[in-house]
Amino acid sequence: MYAYHYQNSAQQLFFRYDNAMHRPALAQPEHKHTISGIFLTTAPHLPALLDEILELSGS
Repeated sequence: MYAYHYQNSAQQLFFRYDNAMHRPALAQPEHKHTISGIFLTTAPHLPALLDEILELSGS
């Protein structure tokens, strides 16, 4: 099991990648949570994850 969770100091979620079980079940275990919903995806590699964080933070 894995989870990569990114939120700001006000606890606003930017994203969370994980492979936790869901109810109702998803078509695959790997997915991404955003404020827009849940999307099926593969687990990101660490460099891509860090790039996403930098892009969201405006760095």
